Amino acid sequence: MKVGIVTERFPPNVKGGGEISVSLLAQALKRRGIDVEVLSFDGCGEDVHEGIRVRRTRGSQSFHFPVEKSNIFEYPKIREFCRGKDLIHGYNMKYYPATAHVSKALGLSSVLTMTTYGFYYPQHVKGLKSPVTLLGGLHQRVSDALCRRLIIAGADVLVTLSAAQKRIYQELGFPGEKIRVIPNFVDPSFLERKPATFNTRARIILYVGRLSSEKGVGTLIRAFALVKPEDKDLKLVIVGTGPAADELQTLAAELGVDERVRFSGKLHYAETKKTYEKASVFVHPGLWPEPFGRTMLEAMASGIPVIATKTGSAPELLAGCGLLFEPGDVEQLASQIGLVLEDSELARNLSRDARARAESEYGEEKVLNKMVDLYREIAPKTGLVRVRTGPEDKPTVLAEGRLRELRHVFGRLIDRTAVPVLRKVFDVYFRLFSKPQDLSKLQAPRILFAMLTRGIGDAILCTPALNELRRRFPDSHITVLAIPYVSGLVSRFGSVDKVISFNIEHAGTSDIYKVVRKLRILKPDLAIDILRDRSVLSPLILFLSGARDLVGFSVGLRSIFFSHRYSMRTTGVHFADVVRNLVNGSGLGTGGRVDFETELANEADREFARSLLAGSSRPVICVHPGSKGIRERRWPEDRWCIVLDALLVKYGCGIIIIGSKNEERLCRAIQDGMKGEAVNLAGRCSLGQLAAVIAQSDMLLSSCSGPLHMAVAMGVPAVYIGGGVDLTKWGAYGSSKLHRVVFRDRSCRPEKCVVCRDRWEKCTDSITPEAFLEVVSETIDSLDFKG
Repeated sequence: MKVGIVTERFPPNVKGGGEISVSLLAQALKRRGIDVEVLSFDGCGEDVHEGIRVRRTRGSQSFHFPVEKSNIFEYPKIREFCRGKDLIHGYNMKYYPATAHVSKALGLSSVLTMTTYGFYYPQHVKGLKSPVTLLGGLHQRVSDALCRRLIIAGADVLVTLSAAQKRIYQELGFPGEKIRVIPNFVDPSFLERKPATFNTRARIILYVGRLSSEKGVGTLIRAFALVKPEDKDLKLVIVGTGPAADELQTLAAELGVDERVRFSGKLHYAETKKTYEKASVFVHPGLWPEPFGRTMLEAMASGIPVIATKTGSAPELLAGCGLLFEPGDVEQLASQIGLVLEDSELARNLSRDARARAESEYGEEKVLNKMVDLYREIAPKTGLVRVRTGPEDKPTVLAEGRLRELRHVFGRLIDRTAVPVLRKVFDVYFRLFSKPQDLSKLQAPRILFAMLTRGIGDAILCTPALNELRRRFPDSHITVLAIPYVSGLVSRFGSVDKVISFNIEHAGTSDIYKVVRKLRILKPDLAIDILRDRSVLSPLILFLSGARDLVGFSVGLRSIFFSHRYSMRTTGVHFADVVRNLVNGSGLGTGGRVDFETELANEADREFARSLLAGSSRPVICVHPGSKGIRERRWPEDRWCIVLDALLVKYGCGIIIIGSKNEERLCRAIQDGMKGEAVNLAGRCSLGQLAAVIAQSDMLLSSCSGPLHMAVAMGVPAVYIGGGVDLTKWGAYGSSKLHRVVFRDRSCRPEKCVVCRDRWEKCTDSITPEAFLEVVSETIDSLDFKG
């Protein structure tokens, strides 16, 4: 039997338990002798992960129209993947409609494991915010109806992970006769280990999962503050990341327990397993009806007493071998945690029963038998592929090129009809009520600068434009609207007076209302939006801020909200110049020199760097091998090891590997793969400390990413890998002598780099260690570093 699995992500790209579950299923099926192949929408190219063939491709990122929520533009990719398979198994909500429809069109059997319900039906999930769309509730209703119809009509069987999840899907209109309950199974490696006895465990309360509002982690922190506050040895360890991370850290500080609460961030799966071994209690405080809860199952298999909310799958999963509390009940949770910590007999019984239940009810053999029996029930009995061929095979799915063309035609139609009309309507509004000024004559306006870009590098590249504004208006109050990840760094810019954090990618209606209220209190005179995409959320927020003059690029529907619109050439223009040209072109700049001068680190950060580098061999070389999760920019780990070992031998230098929490696995692999010694700071320092370490190093080796632009801003020499990226727009801005790029010149059109399917193989992967080492050595020799 040939089984194709369609999922949004597949390891090593892991966001949560869903990716672990689908990986375990694929490996178990392979051990049963079933031919398995995976289609994953998280990258580009083909690879083999732990014996499983994986095709990776780019998926849809946004949903502006109801038809897009059904992922119609992914049909050709799924159709091509499905050919030659006996059965298709969908394992992610985002691609269910497309998977079900294409499977039916090809005459294939299909199973959809309904891992969640929040993506299509957030209004049914307590604590989960509904998405904000251009068409609001109408968009949601049309999307829901379309996706539900495609799923029901196309799938042979829908699999839920718990009986509680099945009941919710039936309430949502899915036929109960099509739904089977087959849970995820526990990772066999958890059952291979002998759990530690309760008395030998550290006094640690553990939570593992996403940090978002529906997960209820705030309830756990409040309960922890009530449990034995005098016991300084009692710790709360929170493993995971998410949009609520900053808010939860602030809550811990306000309750005075920040010294006893440790936010570990996102750990590699192997490290997470070790974390379970040290915990004495596991708490799952979710506010929403969790479909399954893999972390609860992992805690049970590790022999940890589990406390969870009376909602979703938790009562079914624990079934008497754990404690349950009402969602959001802080005092009840605190009482149960204290009870488990004080009553060692109860804790031992819960540990034993939980382990036994995980092994007997959720072991691989028992659960996999159910899934394989289901496959055999619905798959063609002949074992042959039931794909219609010949002249009767009417194409129910358009060719990918035709769909892309249709989308562009629709976009142009909107730009040429609706946009001009709406522009005239808004122009009338601006003339009657807002009364925009001649920007070149403004005197000390209150400025709102929307920097809702996605990374460190983007923020750094905005500093020349911010410095232009400060020189032009030295007495103005400049506020920057930035994403939470970079807001701390931006607050140190000398040209910025205030920073307001706003997570535009996960914003709900209440978030937008709150940020608009904050902006209206500021009473800005001038608002500037530097984005050039087609989303309307950021210009809408600036419009609602009450600013009299709104400046932005004349792109699509978003341009209607600007009182001053500018059409500027951006192809082949560096991003720093794009933003600076918007400021200068609108009469807000001075037209002076490009100035990156800004403060990225404070004295505490510099002291951290000095203590770290004290006694290090010179030159000290910082290495950032990560690429913000963009595979096409990432140079292979073994090549980094070859280069760094060669530098150690030739120059006897000090090596410091840097990276974010999400890049810890990559940095550790490079450190372990080296023959020489290196210091690994991945995930262990703030952005300010990172900037200080780079500033006090002698050189940076990097991919084209945020730390590279930090080095440029601080005048630190750098050599970087330039594969898989448009260097004219995102390369280092500055002296070619100080900042040198290594890339394979294929005479490609730079603006086509983003859509090139072969950019990793033809660009990044084609750069040899010898070529990179040669440029690094030339740079070190030319700058005459002294040990």
